[in-house]
Amino acid sequence: MKQLTQLFIFIVVMKFSASGNNTPVLAQSSNPSPKIESCFQYYDYGKARAQLAFEKPAYRNQDNATIIGTLLNENTFPLANVTLYAQLKRRNTPQGLLSDGHFITDTFRLLTNLSMLPDERRFVSVKVPLSPLYPSGEYELQYYLLSESGFHYGGRPFLEEDTAGVSTMRIEGDTKPVVHLDPSRFTVNNDPHRTREPIHEYAPGPLSFAIPIHDERKEKKPVQVEIRYYQFEDTFNENSIGDLSVSIPPNDPVVRATFIPPGPGAYVLVARINDPMKSVFRYRFAVAGSQAPSLRLGDLGVTNYPPTKTDKAYVCFQAPAPQETTDTTIDLIVLNAGKKVVAQESVHGSFDGKVQAFGLPLEKLDTPKDFWVQAIVTDTQSKKEITKALTHYSCDMFSRSLSELALAQDQDNKGIFHVTVTDICGKNMNSQATLSQLKVMRGEKLIMELYNVRPIADSYTLPDTLPGQYRIQARAGNKEKNLEFTLSEKQSAPEQKAPLSRVIDYILAHRLQLALAAGSVLTGLGLILLIVWRYKALHRQHPPV
Repeated sequence: MKQLTQLFIFIVVMKFSASGNNTPVLAQSSNPSPKIESCFQYYDYGKARAQLAFEKPAYRNQDNATIIGTLLNENTFPLANVTLYAQLKRRNTPQGLLSDGHFITDTFRLLTNLSMLPDERRFVSVKVPLSPLYPSGEYELQYYLLSESGFHYGGRPFLEEDTAGVSTMRIEGDTKPVVHLDPSRFTVNNDPHRTREPIHEYAPGPLSFAIPIHDERKEKKPVQVEIRYYQFEDTFNENSIGDLSVSIPPNDPVVRATFIPPGPGAYVLVARINDPMKSVFRYRFAVAGSQAPSLRLGDLGVTNYPPTKTDKAYVCFQAPAPQETTDTTIDLIVLNAGKKVVAQESVHGSFDGKVQAFGLPLEKLDTPKDFWVQAIVTDTQSKKEITKALTHYSCDMFSRSLSELALAQDQDNKGIFHVTVTDICGKNMNSQATLSQLKVMRGEKLIMELYNVRPIADSYTLPDTLPGQYRIQARAGNKEKNLEFTLSEKQSAPEQKAPLSRVIDYILAHRLQLALAAGSVLTGLGLILLIVWRYKALHRQHPPV
């Protein structure tokens, strides 16, 4: 056994890394092609972020916690069908954190099918149900932005500090005996290992894992544990390559499992307890070998939406191990709205672990607001499909992406102004968008201020219409607009009318209400007269003695 070098850590563990200020090195293959270039020509890791926070500092388990804030896409390209994935972690002690990280309690998808334009800011509010099986303590909710095809845009869930953002809170409740999978005493083939160690490479052959259970209950009972193995990472169920469920007796509280790797590459062991308390254990490792790995797609996208004639579709790819792949063919295809192929390009070769890419010009695309991009990876010799990805770009995908913000003064009533937000295809989205700030100034005086307004009304009325210089400032997403105008004495003061004219105007404007009121009065008078008449009639028939 041996630890991997820093180069192998970069290649296998880090699917992408930020390029920083370094000039990207062009990737190479066994069959060099002028089409192939560095993926970092298109993609810069870590520019998708989640600036979110809990509404309250503390909750009780069984509560519904709420997180609010902003998702940011600071890339130069749009994000398509992205998921906001989260890991809830109970904080470890400072000493335990250094070797084992925080205790994973649960994982979930908070939002799905998110698509964002370049440089977009998206306000979100999400409910997070807190299970009664979460132990009390200090918690972190760690966020990751990734596509359902496995592309990481912000954070990698299998690395401790690599996140798109973090929120903290405290769970308060009844103090129950804690039960959790204990990473501090974990072993592989009877040798101690830590979950935060650099990725460890094992020789081919069976691997025996042992995960102790920390159980503080006085009356100990068997614990049911689910075990699952994944290739490369555990975020996606399609990466699962085996699972089992075991009952751990109280007299021997250790989860034991044996795994036979199907070949070289990166793998993940995940063990999970769902009762009496939730607990998750994860260990990522590598297996050596001479067998050639299958190529892995790293990203599929376009450089802009809607694209112009100078934009491109692109695909990024890499081998998930130090060895080169077998001779592999990658097809990049663009289809228009009618599913007709308008552009196609292919490369083939034996590729290594560098993150490589090639692009396809979109100059022949005749439906720039509705099209498809597809990547298909096949074994060149056998023609067997290895993997593929498909993305449909359309206005519906970006229906929540604010493209334009407009302010306008009403033409008929100068004391009213209109706010309009539209998406990339010009559709009104006032009912879906959030106005992060709306301010109205008269001179240097603030006379109106609103925050996080949703839905956005079509029109707003000034609090007053005194003469002066007005300035309206509106912000939504990354858009900001200002509107300035002056109200004169004549525009701001209502038209004065003679008293008789005002009375006539009032009667005409409220004639229905006045008619109903008059009818009610007449009805009341009629009832009174009827009662009086009846009273007198009775007295005539029965005069008092």
